[in-house]
Amino acid sequence: GQRQSQSSALLSAEQMPSLAPALNLLLGGSISAHSNNDISAPQLPTKMEAEALFQRYLDAVDPMAHVLHIPSFKRLFEQFWMHVEIGSPNQNSCTALILAVCMAAAASVSPLQAKSQFGITKEDLFLRLQKATERALLRANWAKTSNIRTLQALTIYLVTLLSGVITIQC
Repeated sequence: GQRQSQSSALLSAEQMPSLAPALNLLLGGSISAHSNNDISAPQLPTKMEAEALFQRYLDAVDPMAHVLHIPSFKRLFEQFWMHVEIGSPNQNSCTALILAVCMAAAASVSPLQAKSQFGITKEDLFLRLQKATERALLRANWAKTSNIRTLQALTIYLVTLLSGVITIQC
């Protein structure tokens, strides 16, 4: 067989244990009895992790699945982390979008990059961000919203899961 070059990474079902939307996301989105307060807050990556993942998103994901207006997202990204630093709450839609970008980027890193940059396996990084994105989407009420940020987050989330394979050329 052909060897995969180190400048590319292949996301396959063998490398990533969960490539389907979580059942609680699908069911939770249709259950009106759930209030946003009943859903636990998603675990955020650190700002440094998010910055590295955002850069990875720009390099590897955005060229293949262009969903965001990057200058607008950069402003949102900076405002989001400013609110986190001062302890001010962010909108659920913003949190969902930041986490979806991080999740998509995590799907595109190599196992070696995940270990060296984030100190955990690629699978653990991806699953942690997938769960956080799902919580954020539920809190943003994805099933009943017309909020563009929530819809962008949902699109990025689904493209990441449903594409099955993301090939990166660096």
